[in-house]
Amino acid sequence: MLVSRDRLQGEIRSARLVTLLALVFLTVIGVSLPATAIRTDATAARSGALIGVGSLSYSLAQVRANDGYNFLAVDLGGSDLGPDALWRKHLAQVRGAHFPVWGWVRTDIGAVRLREILRAVPLDGLYVYGPNAVRLAQDLRPLKERGPAIVPVLSERDPWPEGTAFGVVFDAARFPGSDVPLPVLAAAKLEYRALQAARAKAGGDSLIAFIPLD
Repeated sequence: MLVSRDRLQGEIRSARLVTLLALVFLTVIGVSLPATAIRTDATAARSGALIGVGSLSYSLAQVRANDGYNFLAVDLGGSDLGPDALWRKHLAQVRGAHFPVWGWVRTDIGAVRLREILRAVPLDGLYVYGPNAVRLAQDLRPLKERGPAIVPVLSERDPWPEGTAFGVVFDAARFPGSDVPLPVLAAAKLEYRALQAARAKAGGDSLIAFIPLD
């Protein structure tokens, strides 16, 4: 029995639509389910994974926890801050599993946008990266009493500030090891063994960036 071309294309479109709807349904169900607590070693150094907002999920947090990370940092610079944004539901699920989530923003988004993020998004902390990061973090200090800690992140060329917590971005492939309070290792293109070697060099607290930083 021959099937017309138009009918065949219609059946293909219908199958694709059914598959798409099934994926959407499974995503909604997954987000709405209560999250089981994600176990981490409370005595270990703070080891974070920096990801894009579109990658945030409970399952990814579980994977990172199994790899020895004990918090996530999420790039929020261009994110939709609306309460119905899907990533907000994933954020609530991950934090509901007692897995800390920090935000990550660049200074070029501006102080107004940064304040919007601080007011709109429940976070365990916020990293501010780029030129004038220290000054911007200090300007936002009045918000710290009722919000998350704000930590400036510098480039290797910047002078280290005194009397404040800060991070410094290093190329993970060339990271020599240092006494910086928080090395942020740019590792978006690094293979697994080289990444593990860089983490070992960091020794204490560290943040591994799985996204491009520049």
